[in-house]
Amino acid sequence: MPAIVERVTTAMLYYLREHADAATKQPFIEILRSLIQCVAIGPSPDGKGAELTVHGRIVGILATMDAVKAMEAEHRTLGEYEYPDFAHRGLFDTQHERDEFLRRCAEELAEKRLE
Repeated sequence: MPAIVERVTTAMLYYLREHADAATKQPFIEILRSLIQCVAIGPSPDGKGAELTVHGRIVGILATMDAVKAMEAEHRTLGEYEYPDFAHRGLFDTQHERDEFLRRCAEELAEKRLE
């Protein structure tokens, strides 16, 4: 799901930047402003540039999206390793059992996304 949200957001921002007039952009600008408390500009750790630090609710949203991506990757990897291991040990007697295992993995991932 986060990939879909990211694609839609990117498409919306592109449309707003390239095609929308000021009146259309205003509600979106206000939403973004409500999510960003402040932006601090300071020297980068290497001293060769500047670094922006964003504060506000948007930080929590972005952190949550990153956590969801990491959790999904971990869950997929676990399934990718468990499936061949289970198959090799003969735990799947039929194609239906194999399909059922994969369905349960997908269902569990969908539930975790909702959390």
